[in-house]
Amino acid sequence: MLSLTFGHWRVTFDREATRRAHTAMPAGGADRCRCADCKNFAAQKPVAYPIDFLDVLARLGIEPTREIEVCGVPDEDSNGVKYYGWFYFVGTVVSGPGSPSPWGREITGDFIWYLENGPAFAVEQFNGLPVSQVLFFNLRLKWARGYSVSTPPV
Repeated sequence: MLSLTFGHWRVTFDREATRRAHTAMPAGGADRCRCADCKNFAAQKPVAYPIDFLDVLARLGIEPTREIEVCGVPDEDSNGVKYYGWFYFVGTVVSGPGSPSPWGREITGDFIWYLENGPAFAVEQFNGLPVSQVLFFNLRLKWARGYSVSTPPV
């Protein structure tokens, strides 16, 4: 296990175990969903996350196209969708805030991310491993490739 500090958090993690689990996943969460929000997210991969967030994912061994889950809400300001979601990594958040709070977030513009222990739900490739999460909020994407809130599932 390696140890690093990210903003307010100190984590121990296994980069190679995280890479293996992400590589074994057939696809990211948005790629497996049929709703318009997820189809829009998947169509824009690789998603343009802030550089500092991509650095966190890379250091932990997380493949940025293998999100565990994303959810979208209409974003009237951008005529698109505001996404939140999470990634898993093999490891533990040793110290730092356990949930979003004004002093426990890393913010780039509107984009917010934070770390917390435990998985939101089971994912086969991470079974039996100590799992923690990198969560994000306020990722704004416009509608792409003809998708819209009224796009029917296929």
